[in-house]
Amino acid sequence: MIIFQLQSGFSGTHYRDNPPQASVAYSPDGVMASTVPFPSPNYPAVGDNANGGSIVVSFDNCDTAAQTTNLTFVRIDDRNQVVSTNTFAEDGCISGTGAGAMVDLQNNTLLVRGGGEGFIGRWFDANAQPLTGWFDAGVPDGALWLLRPLIGGGAALRAGDNWIATFESGKAGKNPVPAAFAKSHNLVLAAGGKAYALLPDPGISDSVDVVSASGQSCGSILSTGAISNLFFAGKDGTLITLGGPSNCTATYYSQALK
Repeated sequence: MIIFQLQSGFSGTHYRDNPPQASVAYSPDGVMASTVPFPSPNYPAVGDNANGGSIVVSFDNCDTAAQTTNLTFVRIDDRNQVVSTNTFAEDGCISGTGAGAMVDLQNNTLLVRGGGEGFIGRWFDANAQPLTGWFDAGVPDGALWLLRPLIGGGAALRAGDNWIATFESGKAGKNPVPAAFAKSHNLVLAAGGKAYALLPDPGISDSVDVVSASGQSCGSILSTGAISNLFFAGKDGTLITLGGPSNCTATYYSQALK
């Protein structure tokens, strides 16, 4: 399940029904609260909305006569409610397999598709109209990859253990990654969106580090003493770690990242 933060509780995209079929919201105590069906069963790209909620981009079956594929952009807010549905007719027959999406802080959507030879990306506005053509988004480094928002807008792309590229909002092309964006760390906004927090993957480190908006390391703000912990950040800046036997013990650091 891919998890997204809500105003209260969280939503998840289930992959047990391969491909995923819906965004399901849960209350803070884990009770299912609502379900938003996806518009197409064809392996949608699912990702964060940096302003709250999530984005789903479905790849409808190719129109072989017109040689186009309808890309349907569904924005879901932080109450798990659909706020907009827009469609763009893309040239050619393309698939959502190996694709990801993210809405940045300027309300633009970055759609990235991966392949054996590398990633390509394209920016769309809030109405699903393209802001750029397809552009080189980096060479893949491992199968697992994700998109994370940058301060003020734009996105960073992680592939495997490494951050491989950053992208300016609404602009074609890739940019270098700040050296402080450490490998094997998740990247989240902190300090009211004025800095980044680096949350280590399990077994990498016991500390959470802070990086300034300019990409400079500011040192650690927390050390747990256990590199086996799982690290998560809440919507209000609360840092959560799961540790102990089978990672069943949760420790909350209230608004540590605020």
